[in-house]
Amino acid sequence: MLKLISMMRVDETRTDAFMLAAHELVSETRQEAGNVAYELWRDGNRKDIFLFDELWRSVDAWHAHMETPHLKAFKAAVDTVILESEVIPAKPVLVNSD
Repeated sequence: MLKLISMMRVDETRTDAFMLAAHELVSETRQEAGNVAYELWRDGNRKDIFLFDELWRSVDAWHAHMETPHLKAFKAAVDTVILESEVIPAKPVLVNSD
């Protein structure tokens, strides 16, 4: 499994454009065979910070996601909207072990 948190700071005047593009991305990504979970969160204190919470079956699944048309379309749509971004890989410490 691969867990990633992708933080994005967006232009506050263009959050509607970001949300529109993100909605399509989330919808398409959740259908990918290697995706376990894919959610978009917004910072509770700052309206310009968004967090993609991603869980992938493998690094290969994430690499395949990075080449999908819907991710490329999202990147093109928000290229001038995202002011800063960071991808944070996470390792399990105390997780649900269903």
